[in-house]
Amino acid sequence: MARSEGLDGAARIAAAIEDLGPRSFGGSLACFGAVHGGKVDNYHELVEVHSVARHLILLFEDGVSVHIWHPMGLKLGVPGLVITGASKVVLEVMTIGSEGEPTTTRTTEYRVTDSAEVEVRADWDARIPKFWRFGRKRRERVITGEELSRPIIAAPAFEIIDHEEYFTPADD
Repeated sequence: MARSEGLDGAARIAAAIEDLGPRSFGGSLACFGAVHGGKVDNYHELVEVHSVARHLILLFEDGVSVHIWHPMGLKLGVPGLVITGASKVVLEVMTIGSEGEPTTTRTTEYRVTDSAEVEVRADWDARIPKFWRFGRKRRERVITGEELSRPIIAAPAFEIIDHEEYFTPADD
């Protein structure tokens, strides 16, 4: 379960992650409850962690980076990781072209407003397939970055979701 609880501040959180080794952490990424990619079936391995003033930077091996401003409340449960609060989280994803070269960076920003809501801004649009029951594809709908997620202020600011823990039923 959780090894560290209640750690605040970018430098302290970065040091705690470094102590266990960044490569200990991997899974699907979620910001304020919105799972990157829309579902828990992708895997991102953390390779580096840095802190600059009150800004935490997490770098993943597949060109994904997460920038977290004013992080607070770290919970470590290898390979999962949770940062319970932040003022802003920016998810940057490097898209790869057909030749394997980086083409563009897609950015999604989650900002906590003064009215305690999460505002989402994205510089890209996505094609989301719509399905009939039983999985047959019905049609595609283009949604704008503003509609990409329905963030929840009560959800953790950032989370690396451990696949094994997520897909294993709890023993009651």
